[in-house]
Amino acid sequence: MVLIPFAVFPSSIWYVCVAGIKCMYKQVYYEMVVRVVVLTFRNLLSKGTCGAQMVDLGLPQIIQSLKAQAWSDEDLLEALNQLEDGLKDNIKKLSSFDKYKQEVLLGHLDWSPMHKDPLFWRDNITCFEENDFQILRVLITVMDSSNDPRPLAVACFDISQFIQHHPAGRVI
Repeated sequence: MVLIPFAVFPSSIWYVCVAGIKCMYKQVYYEMVVRVVVLTFRNLLSKGTCGAQMVDLGLPQIIQSLKAQAWSDEDLLEALNQLEDGLKDNIKKLSSFDKYKQEVLLGHLDWSPMHKDPLFWRDNITCFEENDFQILRVLITVMDSSNDPRPLAVACFDISQFIQHHPAGRVI
């Protein structure tokens, strides 16, 4: 077996590997295979942007479904819990309002974790009042001018979250 140092492992190859393992998660439920994959993910969680890429690929939901199954291996259950906690920490890091603000102001709206996180909206809703609701105005501009369906959908969703969570959301 040849070991490749992590520094040599380009992020694009890493992304393909995570995507491939994610597909395997959905199709193979042999306890030994799942254990190896979960332990590998747990070990790679803190390496570079691996944790963020795992979150982007939807691994938190897969971990939830794996935890719901009956596993006889206690080490696997512990590793699933550790991986879930690590992914939650990554979601918190990815969900800061500053990153959201940068994403909106640059016009790079995509379905990053913060858009769908109710806790993000509850904790940061008052931040939208900065600069006379600048972020909200940019979202409205995206709705008016975007021809790309993804940023348009994200902007519509974000405005709906603002209306839902801000005390004066329907009035503003």
